[in-house]
Amino acid sequence: MIPSTSVQLSWLENIQYNYKTAGLGKALFAVFCFSGKSRTISVAAARIYINTYPDSGLTTALFKKIASRTVTYEPPGNLQVQTATPGPAAPDDTKTPATTQETTRFSSPEPVAPVPKEDRFLLSHRIQPPNIVPVKSQPEPLVTNSHNPGNEVAFVQPAVQNSPESSSAGTESQHNVSAQPDTNTTDNASAARAESVVGRQSQPEPGYRARYGGKGMFLKHMKEHGIPVPDFRCLEIAQTQALENLPVSVATVARAIPGIQSLCSGSTTSLHELKTRVNATADQQLREQQLAALSAFIAGETFYQLVKNHPTARTMQQLFEELCQDQPDQKIIVRSSGAREDGYGDAQAGKYESLVHGEDDIVRTCLKVLASGYRPEVCASTMPAPMALVMQHCVDCRFGGVAMSYTDLKDNRVQIEFVPGQPKGAVAGQFGITPHRYTISRGLNITPVYTAGNVNSTFVLDPQGNNTAAERLAPIAGGQSQTLPESSVRQLYHYIEQLENLLGCPVDVEFAINHQGEVVILQVRPMTRLCGGRQFSAARPAEFICSGRLVSEGLCQGPLIRLQPGESSRHIPQGAIIMAPHCELWMLAPEVLAKAGGFVFQQGGSGDHVAITLLQAGKPCVITGTDEAAGEGLEGQQVTLVCGQFDQQPGAFLLAGSQYEQFAESMLPAVSGDFSTAIAYTDQWQPAEHSSMRVDEQFRELNRLNGLLLHYFSRDRLLNQCLSPDNNLLLSMSPQRAEVLLKLEEEIAHLLADTDALLLGYEQYLLTGAKGGRNHQKNYYCPGQPGGIERSG
Repeated sequence: MIPSTSVQLSWLENIQYNYKTAGLGKALFAVFCFSGKSRTISVAAARIYINTYPDSGLTTALFKKIASRTVTYEPPGNLQVQTATPGPAAPDDTKTPATTQETTRFSSPEPVAPVPKEDRFLLSHRIQPPNIVPVKSQPEPLVTNSHNPGNEVAFVQPAVQNSPESSSAGTESQHNVSAQPDTNTTDNASAARAESVVGRQSQPEPGYRARYGGKGMFLKHMKEHGIPVPDFRCLEIAQTQALENLPVSVATVARAIPGIQSLCSGSTTSLHELKTRVNATADQQLREQQLAALSAFIAGETFYQLVKNHPTARTMQQLFEELCQDQPDQKIIVRSSGAREDGYGDAQAGKYESLVHGEDDIVRTCLKVLASGYRPEVCASTMPAPMALVMQHCVDCRFGGVAMSYTDLKDNRVQIEFVPGQPKGAVAGQFGITPHRYTISRGLNITPVYTAGNVNSTFVLDPQGNNTAAERLAPIAGGQSQTLPESSVRQLYHYIEQLENLLGCPVDVEFAINHQGEVVILQVRPMTRLCGGRQFSAARPAEFICSGRLVSEGLCQGPLIRLQPGESSRHIPQGAIIMAPHCELWMLAPEVLAKAGGFVFQQGGSGDHVAITLLQAGKPCVITGTDEAAGEGLEGQQVTLVCGQFDQQPGAFLLAGSQYEQFAESMLPAVSGDFSTAIAYTDQWQPAEHSSMRVDEQFRELNRLNGLLLHYFSRDRLLNQCLSPDNNLLLSMSPQRAEVLLKLEEEIAHLLADTDALLLGYEQYLLTGAKGGRNHQKNYYCPGQPGGIERSG
């Protein structure tokens, strides 16, 4: 008989209870560690569940259990699943304190230490219904801190409910954590459903990306959460689109863009019509020429004269005046904020323009930044995307740089790369600078490890009068400090962890430290790729032409092309390995990346625009240092570039000759961030159907159901991929993360339904065998309530 202070849950009820109250990790813990066993929870915990989840299939059962508390329970058959047992999930602090009996029943036969609550991206997410608003005085962080990169137990908590992937375009309501999303469209319904799964934690207001673009969205989000950012104003996408829809005489455009008449159907046109027609051009080379001409037209004098009195131009001037009010010497930088910029899975790093205002009219500067969205390298295969503009106070920096919150998939150390002066020297990666670096192991008492770079010049601000300035590359002044103040490093580390929590994934942070030692965050974006997924079983090469710091993983073979500084683009053979003192802008052009096999640079960083672009393009790259003689005499000869993990340690080597086959044979399967196959399995699920069967038919059906359950944990299924120690980070950075979260909810519901089918089928099999007849018992699964189970005989 059950004590009056508690109620008893069956094994399946325990799984459902854990899934609702503590998430996937606890549900799986109950599946494996308490197979076929019951447990008790306090009456108070049961009442909390009933009030929180009134529509759950378990709620009715709990009502009855509380009313009687005299029901005994016979556990069902013990399901034996032969697969690796995951460890326990993060501790659940939402339940009432467990009684001694409850604690005893919930202990594993072989106790395992619980996952620390600090685990970042690796915790079981909490389920929270949409009508429950978190207490503001004790907000629950989106993810918690992780200081244990080796922990392999848990699930990524994607922050998707208001992420760019699930935001509803055009929403203009004020940010309100209790506001209900519009569910009139399929997209908004999906977003609302995602919200009901992960709860309402700190995320941008729905529609921020559609209004302000990627950079503007994250700046507003940081400001709302008290992270120091320079004062800024956003010119919204709708306002720049008004310029794109402005009627323009075809004759006027034709004077700036020869041959453009063929794309126009009348005497007037608009930028929107032109970019649409240019995008449809079948000849790729002609398309790129037209896009380049269109970009130059927008940045030129003709277009400025056409729009300088337009309402959008007046808004630009008004925002500029607001930023400079009572600050006659305050410098302004205008940044792009494209709708596709700084996205999950695609950063678009360095493709758009950011310009320090140095013109006689802020409108001119804004148009030059807007024009960068039309460049061929930005929209190689797509139409120019909508763009907002961000006007921001330009910080006169003592130091500036970029920080990456993860080193690779298996290494959660923070990397901070910086230079004296403006951050452009560390961020661009195209000026022959190797930034200084701090490496920080996570913990309460951090000890940054300093590695000197090669910084002989840096960018400085030259005032041009009033609110204008120019960025100039200048030699490093003698005696100028090249290390950061300790207090600044610690403050920056704190902001990096906070930003990880806000975005729910590893982050790439551009920062500045002013002359007062204050840390200011200029922008943040999700990290889109991490090294660590390309592993070789072969030993590290003992002989090589050169080696260095791994920037991007891969394996390639081709002719070596050695270039000198400033050497213009020349014919690049297919598969060529380019060796140069540093990267230059033309090397990142789509047509060059399509031909090049890999890159070897003497100088550069591992978190700059070049590194991000090559990582996303899958092009191996190594930074060798100052060895200028490397590769001499090998021009045009076959070489092999191998970059990846050797014995769990990163390495990057340029080898003489053709050694591709040798390393290709030792290459282990790469960790993939594509979840499409796993999602397809979830979509193909069909509920089990029971009918009256003979004993031999029932036995075959039980074998089939057992195979189905085992397959849930196979390599290419969603459960395995989300619990993988590598894939959890990949999922947090993936553009599919919103879809994966919704599909994972379905996958868990399918698992519970199929488990119920097996147990009931097993019961029917035993009864049929005992009676020698047929048993017509059926089970019914409630698909509208994930995990909800009802039985009738």
